[in-house]
Amino acid sequence: MFHRCVSECRLPMFGLEGNEKNIDLKETLEPSCSNIVKRRICIAYKFAMLALTWCAMVQSIYDESPDRASWIIFLTHWCTLISTLYLMSSLISMVGPYQFSVQTGTLESPKFAKWTWGLFAMSIHCQLFVTILFWYLVYDGGTIMFKTWYEHGILFVIVAIDGFFIHRFPLRFKHIFLVYLLEISYLVWTGIHSTTSIGNSNNSDNDPETDDDALYGVLNWNQRPQASAILAVVLVFVVVPVLFLFLWIVSACIPRRYVEKTELPEDEEEMQERRV
Repeated sequence: MFHRCVSECRLPMFGLEGNEKNIDLKETLEPSCSNIVKRRICIAYKFAMLALTWCAMVQSIYDESPDRASWIIFLTHWCTLISTLYLMSSLISMVGPYQFSVQTGTLESPKFAKWTWGLFAMSIHCQLFVTILFWYLVYDGGTIMFKTWYEHGILFVIVAIDGFFIHRFPLRFKHIFLVYLLEISYLVWTGIHSTTSIGNSNNSDNDPETDDDALYGVLNWNQRPQASAILAVVLVFVVVPVLFLFLWIVSACIPRRYVEKTELPEDEEEMQERRV
């Protein structure tokens, strides 16, 4: 595993190179493209999961009444939005008007491939992250609604099935920087939020001494700055890398879709070496 980690760190974040084979980008973005029955089943499944995700997200926004604008202030909903974008992007990759090269397995529009691949890396990690943190740090008992199950478990399974088993996107070790971009951005947002009067519409009263104004009681920069700082450090330097390492190992155990390097013309190999 250590050798694999070092090897991946030498590759571009979205490079297609391997030791003996290159990733077949055509089959990765458009799996089962040679079998029309499997392709239709896959597209129907992805449509259904995307529709379910949209319905759950709309219901979640509606339940924020009367202050629906506050929906976006929570980490769970950041992750839901990113996961929805990923599911949309992965579906477009199968039904969109993109042209692939059968010989090289490369996509003529590499930016879209990077976008989809990067969204998966961010989505799968943040879904696992919020699922574990919610049930361990936030949930304090009571009735569990469907949207709670969906946002803290079901959506993680949907993203994992789509990315790991349908498309088989490989997680590269460098993708952890995309994960940190999201997680640290949200930590910065919690600090900004603590200096404003936005508050928490889901848990508020008129007592300034309570935790109701904080986004999360366990991360209250106004009431418990030292404890919040310690928790933030643990999350950034322990929880995030440990969860990413777990997902990276899972990804490494799943067979990828390859094309033999010997099938590539020399000029295409040079282009792939320069591709970021």
